[in-house]
Amino acid sequence: MKFFLDANCFKGYVDCLLDVGDKKYAEAVDCVFSVGKFASDSGELFIQEWKQTTGGSYNPFVNDLIAAWLAEGKIELLEFKTNQWTKKKLSELGVPKIDARIIDFCSGADVSFIISEDIDLFEPKAKKSDSKRMQSIKCNGTGDVAKFAKKNLKIIISCSCHIKDYVN
Repeated sequence: MKFFLDANCFKGYVDCLLDVGDKKYAEAVDCVFSVGKFASDSGELFIQEWKQTTGGSYNPFVNDLIAAWLAEGKIELLEFKTNQWTKKKLSELGVPKIDARIIDFCSGADVSFIISEDIDLFEPKAKKSDSKRMQSIKCNGTGDVAKFAKKNLKIIISCSCHIKDYVN
């Protein structure tokens, strides 16, 4: 089973390893590795985002972590197959291009789950909502983008604290 880990969740995981972050990220990653692996594009665009989010590509701790995951087969590098229909639908739903490429990649890479805390991957229209409403949308998967991905692409978009509900 293949999962996609959004860069902000990867940063949360790294912070947790350094004892400065929320344990939900480590629990989510452990859950993934109990049943599958992460997917990234063969050009490593998304791995670069992980590195940039955690302080740049010169962070030896992060570089070693990613190298270990690659060597252990915990990350599968896949071709980025773009789909114009998916891109168009995501644009119509208001998903920013930088976030739409995540869903576009996942739909062409047979990824089953996207783990993210980014409201744009659930419901971009809720971006200006209060934090309680945004958290509810993420936890319940009730946003238009999450519904579209589940119905049309067979991809579940989940916040890190609920991924275990789908795989256990």
